[in-house]
Amino acid sequence: MPIMDGLEATQRIRSMRRFEYLPIIGLSAGAYAEDIEKALECGMNNYITKPVDIEKTVMAIAELISPESVSEETILSVTNIRTVDSIESYFNKEMAREYWSSDEKVKKYVAQFIETYARPLESLLSESDAMNVEFIHKVKGATAILGMPKFTENLTALESYLRNGTVISDIQVAALVAVWTQTKREAIKSLEL
Repeated sequence: MPIMDGLEATQRIRSMRRFEYLPIIGLSAGAYAEDIEKALECGMNNYITKPVDIEKTVMAIAELISPESVSEETILSVTNIRTVDSIESYFNKEMAREYWSSDEKVKKYVAQFIETYARPLESLLSESDAMNVEFIHKVKGATAILGMPKFTENLTALESYLRNGTVISDIQVAALVAVWTQTKREAIKSLEL
């Protein structure tokens, strides 16, 4: 991965209280015993190697998500990850800092996100080329680690609609653009961009 490897990513994820119990399965071409050992030591729950064996992968996932393997504490940690304050705001610097560990990185990556995606997001139409699952999924992933909870929620819903073949109305797109505009405004003000 360009910014960090899977081991470092796992350690960072595990350091965040709300993701302490999140199932993580490593995937790599490294099939040596020491690779697997390092992955498990850093906090991965399982490790699969390339080429991917679909049956083994499905079994590894099923073991981690079976109802009997999910404790009440895990359910609470996953479903109660945001405070009332973060739900009320469009941009939450503390949420982004929890992931990136420094205000400088938050500022850098939020500015980069705005520079890259502002124009495509502000010009979205229900028929536009950007209105596809891949684009929405990519943007959603970025907003989730950049402290943009309302925008992430809206993108999650939109992605679900697109995956299910639901026709997206112009009103829904306008609402998404409005949430983006407010998110961008709060981020710029908070980070003094």
